[in-house]
Amino acid sequence: MKAYKGFDKDLKCRGMQYEVGKEYEMTGEVVCCNSGYHACEAPMDVWKYYPPTTSRYCEVEQSGYMSRDSDDTKVASNKIKIGAEIGIKGIIKAQIEYVRERAKNGKTGGDWSQFSGGVGSQLVGGYRSQLAGGNWSWLAGGNCSQLFGGVRSQLVGGDWSQIAGGYRSQLAGGTESQLVGGNCSQLFGGVRSQLVGGDWSQIAGGYRSQLVAGDKSQLAGGDWSQLAGGYGSELAGGKSSILVCGDRGRAKGGLNSVIVLTQWRFLSDEFIPSVRAITIDGEHYKPDTWYMLKDGEVVEVAE
Repeated sequence: MKAYKGFDKDLKCRGMQYEVGKEYEMTGEVVCCNSGYHACEAPMDVWKYYPPTTSRYCEVEQSGYMSRDSDDTKVASNKIKIGAEIGIKGIIKAQIEYVRERAKNGKTGGDWSQFSGGVGSQLVGGYRSQLAGGNWSWLAGGNCSQLFGGVRSQLVGGDWSQIAGGYRSQLAGGTESQLVGGNCSQLFGGVRSQLVGGDWSQIAGGYRSQLVAGDKSQLAGGDWSQLAGGYGSELAGGKSSILVCGDRGRAKGGLNSVIVLTQWRFLSDEFIPSVRAITIDGEHYKPDTWYMLKDGEVVEVAE
């Protein structure tokens, strides 16, 4: 069975080292979410377990004994072969084909399509389509599309798309897209995208993107990006980016980036904010190095 697997930056999953092109087999009981080799049939489902901000992705072939998860398309097997590494763009392309194939039992239209579906809808439209689905929907539209999905929806649009999803949605848009997700959403946008996520969101944008997220979020932007995160967020920007981090958050940027760090401390029976702004100049503050505030002072922190 063809599926997709996520890994950390070292191509490890749950502490196990994998290699592209190799096959693996285990003995013992296979129970999804507990034991076995795990992967997802729906490509973007891997983002729930390995966010696009810090992960790597491969096509895989699963075989042998299998166990499924009722919450999404995750499958555990006792045999797995690691195929080609495909990256974020490969995951998005594969998701479009995955939705298109399954939409044969739903609705598939060409350019300028207008579809509306209920819970669990599967809708595919071409250029300038307008697609709206209920909770747990799969929607894929071409360039300049408008997509709206409910809770736990998976939405993929082309360049200049406008995409909105509810709680725990997965959204991917191309160049100059506008994406809005609820709490715990995962958003990926291309060049000059505008992305807004709620608390616990995971957001990745390309060159000159604008990213805003709530508490405990993870944001990654390309060069000249603008990122703002709430309490406990992690922000990573490219060259000449502007990053504003909430209380107890941390941030890193490329050369010539400006990072604003905040910390709230309880002093003299009241909360006192500390705010420090630094410029990544390559001398006093280093590129691609995490910084945060501790006791009102800027400190370097480990990965």
